Amino acid sequence: MMKPKDYEYLYNSLADKNYYLINSPDEYLNAHYLPNWYKYLENLTSKTIWSKDIPSKEEIVDMLKYFNEEPIIVKYYVKSRKHEWYKSCYIKNSKERENAIQVIDNFIKGQGEDINQGIVLRKFVDLESVGFHEKSGMPISNELRLFIFNYKVVCTIGYWDGKNVDEYPEFVNQILYELKNIKSSFFTVDIAKKSNGEWIIMELGDGQVSGLQEYNIKDFYIKLIEVLKYKFIK
Repeated sequence: MMKPKDYEYLYNSLADKNYYLINSPDEYLNAHYLPNWYKYLENLTSKTIWSKDIPSKEEIVDMLKYFNEEPIIVKYYVKSRKHEWYKSCYIKNSKERENAIQVIDNFIKGQGEDINQGIVLRKFVDLESVGFHEKSGMPISNELRLFIFNYKVVCTIGYWDGKNVDEYPEFVNQILYELKNIKSSFFTVDIAKKSNGEWIIMELGDGQVSGLQEYNIKDFYIKLIEVLKYKFIK
């Protein structure tokens, strides 16, 4: 995943040769950075707060107060360290300040210079479980990744196993209108089924840097071309 300044350099360098990436630098950030998309989808995703840069201990304590005793996860504007689940990601009780601050500090140190902007705290949501990661103990849930081009679903993959799914719950049709607020030509939406049966948006990402995992690449481009044809024929 490219930092914004690197993406902008790549975009402009290619544009000088009359090659254009599918998303402009601004469009890249619109889905890549959580604060840029959260304001449009706040009612469809988990309660979230963030800092503009690396917070002090006092600022972290203030952020934790937003969640009272709720469980939370820590990440930065783009990613978490979910494979270090208990060490650098999951906080069982946000009111247990000492443990919470330690987890956040582990995350900051672990990310080092790779942190993009500030720290993000999100309320942990009970999801429909399909197991646990054998090494980290991280819960594995019923999650899907949708690739969206021109606000149409190109394909759907299993988030954890990368299998071709190519179908999605009615929830997706319900949120397609809201997704039009995301000014990006090509992005991904990760959704998950909660333990109560409802669906929720987990993350957005720029489509160019989101993993297809084990999805059949040939199938992906066939479906992308179909969406492109629809766009231009219409």
